Amino acid sequence: AGGTGIDVNSPDGIPTIKGNTITNSTGPAVNVTGASLDMGLLDGNSGSGNGLNGVQLTNDIVTVSSALPWTGTLIPVVASGCNALTVPAGVTLTLGAGTTMKAQANGCAYINVQGKLLAHGTAASPVTLTSWRDDSIAGDTNGDGSATGPQRGDWGGISAGPAGDGNANPTVDLDHVALRYGTSG
Repeated sequence: AGGTGIDVNSPDGIPTIKGNTITNSTGPAVNVTGASLDMGLLDGNSGSGNGLNGVQLTNDIVTVSSALPWTGTLIPVVASGCNALTVPAGVTLTLGAGTTMKAQANGCAYINVQGKLLAHGTAASPVTLTSWRDDSIAGDTNGDGSATGPQRGDWGGISAGPAGDGNANPTVDLDHVALRYGTSG
């Protein structure tokens, strides 16, 4: 197959993409752009041989408190734009032990936190936030074998700032988290 395996762009409502297997797409296995998300409704997807072996998240907002890790081989890949994934005020994104999330965008692709980001790994099973070119964890996400390796600034990092309008300040609670190849944390 060519192009993107499953492409969801500016949907009405919260998309559900669960239990799919996507192979040999030249682009992302799954792409979700401009959407309101419940991360639990993107779980259980697998695939291989894609231009991006992951669920690409571009300019999305987590509107339902939800948690990772996912089952399946396709992991979240935060991509493009400096507001690549936003956790707004009143919403909690929980990254449990063993969660891997990758990102791509040469210095941008931030996880913007206005609500709560809780990332609690363990010494044996950390939470890892890294470059999509980092093949040392969760496989060859960018589908190019060893042709490229991760570099500093491959993605933005975590940005926290208040939403204003009387909302509580954001919470970023990290424990046993590996932040790799970002611009900032």
